[in-house]
Amino acid sequence: MNYSAWKLSPKKRQQLGLITAVMGSLVVVRSASAQLGSPQDVYNSAPMYDAFGSILPGTNPYLSNDCTVVPGCLVQILSAGSNGVAHVANLDGSPSGGDSNLFTTFVGQGDYDCVSFAGQFSTSFSPPPANGTKIYARVFNAPTVGQATAWGQSADFTTDGSTVMDLSVLGLKATTMPKGVNLSTTLDPKGLTYLFELVANTNPQISTDLFAAGSIVVPSQTGQPIQVTVKGHVGRMYTLQRSTDLVTWSNIASSATGVLTADTSLMLTDPSPPVSPKLFYRVDVTMP
Repeated sequence: MNYSAWKLSPKKRQQLGLITAVMGSLVVVRSASAQLGSPQDVYNSAPMYDAFGSILPGTNPYLSNDCTVVPGCLVQILSAGSNGVAHVANLDGSPSGGDSNLFTTFVGQGDYDCVSFAGQFSTSFSPPPANGTKIYARVFNAPTVGQATAWGQSADFTTDGSTVMDLSVLGLKATTMPKGVNLSTTLDPKGLTYLFELVANTNPQISTDLFAAGSIVVPSQTGQPIQVTVKGHVGRMYTLQRSTDLVTWSNIASSATGVLTADTSLMLTDPSPPVSPKLFYRVDVTMP
């Protein structure tokens, strides 16, 4: 089954934001010190799902005269705490670690048809965070935190006054984290901690969705490049690590990827492996 939703393009939303700022400046013309920045645009370019593969519901509440309104799942845009690090939610779903909720919207906001299971939204908010602010998104599988049983979280996004925040590019695919459990200690059906799954951006409910190195290509001659394959997930960064004793690990700096903008197969290379009786490799994944 295909789902589609018509949304304002990022360019158009930026234009509307600019018009709003200009109109706003006319209102505050008497205040010489007033400064209005363009609203922060935020949307998701791909549908979001729950942990079991169902698209998150929600219709635009402003279309109530045209179609039946389906309450949308809650979307929060949060600011990382004073240490600049995003934290996972408290057991009750509230922000932790000094993080704060900047803006709230819902799945379906900004859509211009009556599809109740599009799993997308498109909106903007003001005032925008100062340039250089680290923000991120948390989406719940219900219209309120109290009703929700699970949530999902994006990677960090650093504001710059113009770039649109796309939750899909930041790796927010689904609401896979159960509310009310300690992610660091609770094991999922695969025997992994939920925190591990969050960082790896893998789904705890899909047994085949694993973070694991694939093949390793070892040359016939000593000292030649060694390559390791791994499935990379959107919104994550990867680095190949090497050890000679399984105790001390070193990053292969040249293998480090930037933040991936899509799921892809990676080939990470150690260009100059040392001469050693034994070499061990692993792949490190980071959630920005």
